[in-house]
Amino acid sequence: ALDAEHLLAFFADRLKVHLKDEGVRHDVIDAVFAPRLDGTVDDDLVRVTHKARALQAFIDTEDGAALLSGYRRAANILKAEEKKGFDLAEARSEALAPSDSSGAASPVNGGGQNAGADRPPLLAGEVSAKPTEGGLIAVISASASEPEERALITALQTAGGDASAALEREDFAAAMSALAALRAPVDAFFESVTVNTDDEVLRRNRLLLLSEIRSAVHTVADFGRLEG
Repeated sequence: ALDAEHLLAFFADRLKVHLKDEGVRHDVIDAVFAPRLDGTVDDDLVRVTHKARALQAFIDTEDGAALLSGYRRAANILKAEEKKGFDLAEARSEALAPSDSSGAASPVNGGGQNAGADRPPLLAGEVSAKPTEGGLIAVISASASEPEERALITALQTAGGDASAALEREDFAAAMSALAALRAPVDAFFESVTVNTDDEVLRRNRLLLLSEIRSAVHTVADFGRLEG
């Protein structure tokens, strides 16, 4: 007799065939069946079905195709830097390291003598926070020096929250719509901002920002499995 795990796998395989017959692309199916950020796999086949249909519809739009292109650019830069020795987990730990006892931020968390000296004022709606407050986004925001960079940080905070809330409601069309809001700021970031700058802290934080793009998109589905 089949146990629950094998039975679920059987039904999942049948569902994949059904979705393909319905016209859903195989890469879209792979993207929604892929493990989530926490390593778990969604075993609610009805939910996965709705998500697959919503993702298919989103990728067929101009915003969906453009966001997929921006996601790939971010993912490819990260992949190339990781091959050259960039350690994402280590970079996160360094960025979140506390300030020293004098109250001045250490170089690893975005401080330094000239850190932020020429930084433009925050845009409307942005959050100003010390590196140890608000997590990684606060650290990245503290070193952001370009308006397009700060606009992307703000968009990620908004879109990430909106997408997560929509997913909680199982409103997948709304989740895709939230991601669509990232299209313009991601495009503007890549047009105007140099990721691999000579400033080591700024470079690290911009690479971490790219990882935040990847994470935000992956809350909905594994875009790395999409073919375009």
